[in-house]
Amino acid sequence: MTYILLSKAKKDAKILLIKRKVFCEGNMKTTIKDIAKSTGLSTATISKYLNNKPISQANQELIQNAIQKLHYEPNLAAQSLRSGKTNLIGLIISDIGNYFWGPLIANLTQIFSQSGYTVIVRSYYRNTDQKKKLTQEMCTQNFSGIILLADNAKDTSYQPFIRANIPIVVIDQIPNAMESTPVDCVLSDGYSGGREIAKHLTESGHQHVYVNAPLDDSYNIGQRILGITDSYSHAGLPLPMIEKSHRYTTPEAIKKYGEQTLPVAIHKHPEISAVIFTSYELALGGLAAINTHGYRIPQDFSVISFDDDALFKCVYPSITAVSQDMDLFSLQISKILIRRMNGDYSDFPHTEYIPVTLHKRQAVQDLTKKAVEE
Repeated sequence: MTYILLSKAKKDAKILLIKRKVFCEGNMKTTIKDIAKSTGLSTATISKYLNNKPISQANQELIQNAIQKLHYEPNLAAQSLRSGKTNLIGLIISDIGNYFWGPLIANLTQIFSQSGYTVIVRSYYRNTDQKKKLTQEMCTQNFSGIILLADNAKDTSYQPFIRANIPIVVIDQIPNAMESTPVDCVLSDGYSGGREIAKHLTESGHQHVYVNAPLDDSYNIGQRILGITDSYSHAGLPLPMIEKSHRYTTPEAIKKYGEQTLPVAIHKHPEISAVIFTSYELALGGLAAINTHGYRIPQDFSVISFDDDALFKCVYPSITAVSQDMDLFSLQISKILIRRMNGDYSDFPHTEYIPVTLHKRQAVQDLTKKAVEE
């Protein structure tokens, strides 16, 4: 009886080993050797592709098809050990709770993921000391590249990454220190946006315009204002009244500023026929004031804003606004950063302006038609 039990145990163990072997062989990870065998290309060519180095378009398509067919998944840990790089992209933003930048973060995460990178979003919550500490930490954490959403034109937090030879792209601003410490920048074309707004208003008969803009040290906001004032100046019309104050740093403070200053300006200057908000946060504050004071839009005055928001299409009357193309924004950021991470600095420093679009809605009244009717 003992002998029979032992024999049965050995038999069962042998079957188990065979099954385990079959299972393991059937689930072994595909390697670049398998990709090379499937495509007929060398492992060196496969490696170049996986490390985002240039190869012919034909070879790219062969490798992509083989990867899909064989369900290849790169071993990022092994790649990091060999190259000394982590394949991590650091995205630094002042306030991760600011939903306006959500689409950009989502797009960048997806784009870099397709190239084998992982995007790590870090925030310092508008705290200067925390920002300095975060920058120092990230300089030593072997990031492959950095994307910095700069606070304003005075922001110098990109410089430690430059000194550490970590590729970095600054977005939404052009730093004042650009001449002494150059850096790649991607931002929306605020100047063109300002000109588009001014063109729409002047063609609609608006001569007395009020601009709400507290961010006087923002390059982007400055360009938006310049586009408006240049257009009014060239048209021989009165220059817009510009509400400027000290810099506000939090969305809540900016909204409050817009809410408080708009009624004062309208009361002091009844000739104002149009109000321009230079950011969506200011517009939200202004809309709150409009609701509180019972202003009629566009009968009492027209409203137009930068940074189109989903809310602007939902309210009545819908708000005329300039939008940023977040898809193109993300694509250009990724293209520049990947080139730098691959050692291509042939066009450094490069500044990319992303085109903007004016969406004409109900909140701007055509005064030329009103004059004809009267």
